[in-house]
Amino acid sequence: MKVRRDIISGKRVAILVSENVEKRDLILPFEAINDAGGQADLILTGADTPVSTLPINSELERHVFPLDSWILSKSDHCYDAMVLPGRSVDAKTLRRQQGVVDFIRKWNERGALIAAICRAIHVISDAIDLRDRRLTSHPKLKRSLKRKGANWIDQPVVVHHNLITSRTPDDLAAFNEALITKLEGAPWPEEELEAAE
Repeated sequence: MKVRRDIISGKRVAILVSENVEKRDLILPFEAINDAGGQADLILTGADTPVSTLPINSELERHVFPLDSWILSKSDHCYDAMVLPGRSVDAKTLRRQQGVVDFIRKWNERGALIAAICRAIHVISDAIDLRDRRLTSHPKLKRSLKRKGANWIDQPVVVHHNLITSRTPDDLAAFNEALITKLEGAPWPEEELEAAE
């Protein structure tokens, strides 16, 4: 994805990660945010997870903060978006942490952007009501999400209000484009169509 530098200057994004995070889901959004002039912080959710277990280099390690101390030291209002990388194991890890679920719930209540890749929507489904929400995910989650009332759509990325979702790591280019567009304050094309109806 080619973007103009500094189009999201001053915007801050929290990327929630655990030791089982999918590498592409972590690195590609991180790079897209920084290439566009924003700042991404990696929020390590596992209290006992060594930074060395993450699929990152030493340069990225300085952007890592433990979740507990991060919540205490930084207001979520300092951030403009939250990204939840995919991978089923990572999603299961995050779902077991009530602090993460509560944090996502509060984040949603203030209307801040929440962006989920692949299976990470499962974490969000524990935190917020998905009834009538348009979204996508890994195809294997379609049935369970529809049971929760979501309007599941089979396309690379879906933007609905403050929620951005994508199907798999193969859709990361579209996911990153949607994330940067929303951080820039511009409408996503499908939102423009909805407004015109």
